[in-house]
Amino acid sequence: MFTRHVIMQLKANSAAEFTRTVEKEVLPMLRKQKGFRDEITFISTDDSEAIANSFWETKEDAEAY
Repeated sequence: MFTRHVIMQLKANSAAEFTRTVEKEVLPMLRKQKGFRDEITFISTDDSEAIANSFWETKEDAEAY
């Protein structure tokens, strides 16, 4: 298994919109990708940063996406 770790800076007051976008657009797209297993996203307490960990069968699957 391979994990991709991504850190993103969020615009002010955008955490709720970011969460909706991940749930409605990003996750459905990821679920169609070869080797995708799951994703966990965290948002900092001040809503300024998001951390996404996606889990893949292989490094090659993650890099192909």
